[in-house]
Amino acid sequence: MCLPMSLLEWLRGPSKSLRYRFITNPANKLQYLTNYRAVGRTRLDYWADAIDKVQYPRIDRDLSKDYLENGRQQFEYLIDNGLKPHHRFLDYGCGPMRGGLHIVPYLSEGLYVGADISRVFIQRGVRLLEKKGIQRDRYQVVTIRDFDLTCLYGFEFDFGASFSALQYVSDEDLKRILTGLRPLLKGPFHYNFPAPNKKAELAMKGQYYRSPERIAAIAEPLGYTVTFQDGYPGDPMAILQ
Repeated sequence: MCLPMSLLEWLRGPSKSLRYRFITNPANKLQYLTNYRAVGRTRLDYWADAIDKVQYPRIDRDLSKDYLENGRQQFEYLIDNGLKPHHRFLDYGCGPMRGGLHIVPYLSEGLYVGADISRVFIQRGVRLLEKKGIQRDRYQVVTIRDFDLTCLYGFEFDFGASFSALQYVSDEDLKRILTGLRPLLKGPFHYNFPAPNKKAELAMKGQYYRSPERIAAIAEPLGYTVTFQDGYPGDPMAILQ
């Protein structure tokens, strides 16, 4: 007997999947509580391991056309908002450098710094750029191991951005990230954040929604001036300076 579509949709919830809602997601939460939180490991450790596990079998797989197109959109957004070839640029949460594929050749040699919690995701990006003929000495990569960003001490950036990464961190961890960034930034830091209609989906996945008011309340006491704008497909943008 088939259940009515409306009931099926209700059971699937924001995740759009019965399996994810009732099996995968509860298992993930239990794993975090028992294998990470209970033994003093952080949510950064949890997400880094989870991403590495997913990405390792895909390390030589080509990225989808849609995913690569999103990288081009990142690049166009940054150019429209003032990124110049002489800027030292931080790509926070760079993943496989879908944006870096376009940004690295645009910048002067060595000025792109891609940072991510997933070592395997970064390796996938390095291979992507190699396939496109982009030499390894044209860019730098850093694996993030704490939200205080001690791995970036000594750097100074004229421009920074983060695409689809900061909804994974709690308010407290976002404060740590922004505190760590403050002395490193000479210019703006742009990041996208989900629209309100994604709240339920984010909560289901253990991610976070923050309103513009909440973002300002976190960033301004840390010394940032915060503005907001559209211009990046699908999500609003916060600009911290």
